[in-house]
Amino acid sequence: MVDSIGVETKAPIKDWVEVGIFGPAHKGEERGKPLYLKKHLINSPNQTVTILVPGRPAKAGIDPNYLLVDWELKDNTQDVKM
Repeated sequence: MVDSIGVETKAPIKDWVEVGIFGPAHKGEERGKPLYLKKHLINSPNQTVTILVPGRPAKAGIDPNYLLVDWELKDNTQDVKM
């Protein structure tokens, strides 16, 4: 939450948030083909979601299509490390 003068405070989490997993990107693309894109009920800042996808994942993250208000858009997805 942000108040009228811009002071941020943590708010309780309980919202449906899109989780996305993407394959390798081709030249000129930010991310590859979606391997998984579905909303999950997120109710903890340290929640774990385990997903099996039908291909090699390259990037994964929450709210990859920026549906929620966000100060930092570039930190929604990260490279997958295997």
